[in-house]
Amino acid sequence: MKKTLKRVIGLYCCISLKLYAVSFPQKSISYSTGIGAPITTATADTLDKGEIGISQRLEYYPSIPLSDTILLQHPLAESQKSNFANYILAFYGLEKNITIGASLPYVLNSSISAVNFNEETNVGNIIDLGNSSGIGDTNFFSLWRLLDENNHPASLALLSGINAPTGKTTARDNYGILFSASDQPGSGAWTPFAGIIVSKKFNNFSLSSNLIYTQSTEGTQQTTIGSLFDYNFATVIELYKSEQDKLHIDGVIELNGEYAAKDHIAGLTDPNSGGNSIFILPGLRVNIHKDVSFYLGANIPLIQHYFGTQVKSAYGLTGGIDLSI
Repeated sequence: MKKTLKRVIGLYCCISLKLYAVSFPQKSISYSTGIGAPITTATADTLDKGEIGISQRLEYYPSIPLSDTILLQHPLAESQKSNFANYILAFYGLEKNITIGASLPYVLNSSISAVNFNEETNVGNIIDLGNSSGIGDTNFFSLWRLLDENNHPASLALLSGINAPTGKTTARDNYGILFSASDQPGSGAWTPFAGIIVSKKFNNFSLSSNLIYTQSTEGTQQTTIGSLFDYNFATVIELYKSEQDKLHIDGVIELNGEYAAKDHIAGLTDPNSGGNSIFILPGLRVNIHKDVSFYLGANIPLIQHYFGTQVKSAYGLTGGIDLSI
């Protein structure tokens, strides 16, 4: 019987080891909510003790698909049309200066395609592998404000947490074969992260910046997704403020950068993984009283320098709603 698909991801076989990668993910979860907050960059602000925040966040990144010619020239690469993620986040003010929270995403990687080789003729053709979708890993975090700008030149907070392997790792393609670990909604790994956040408010605008490092560990399919270093900078400018503070409209401008190390599969380095990206994010945030906040921003790529052959994002859209209880 002929093999219709010759793909071994992260597993040894007697002849070869196939290493596949689709695209470089732009990790952009936010750890801040409400009035005055940017869209992606975190601030050092914490919730009041006992206060609860709930958020829904949508992210959509259409890709620039790789051509059939490129895929045939680089048969270990994959192409993809888009990436979509829907996050549900919850925040709780544990103490005046300590906020804890969690987020759970639903992930959809759509229209993944790759090269298939006929073993007898060794001729390759492009096949549609379908979509990989499901619940992603849960992110548990804590935000501890060490310095308050009311008593210091700026506010400073420490961020720490862990991504728990709650996500789906069994998504299969149209041929019944497991998608590679980098295509799965979940990682199958416990990945701790930590960072530092600095923010400062002025009369009509604010500045904030954060540096976050995520240490990857081995997960599903003997795969260790590359460790991440996120660096974000943002300014929020007050555009409109109604009487009695019933309505606020803020303009947001951010620079969101991320560097990822290469993935390792069964002890081997995946050449089509990792790299650096920088996006500029202009957007708006509309705040109603102090309880409801809507936001929408466009992610415009400035730099997408990825190792090997990977799909790049054409642009991105990020939007959501924050509720305070």
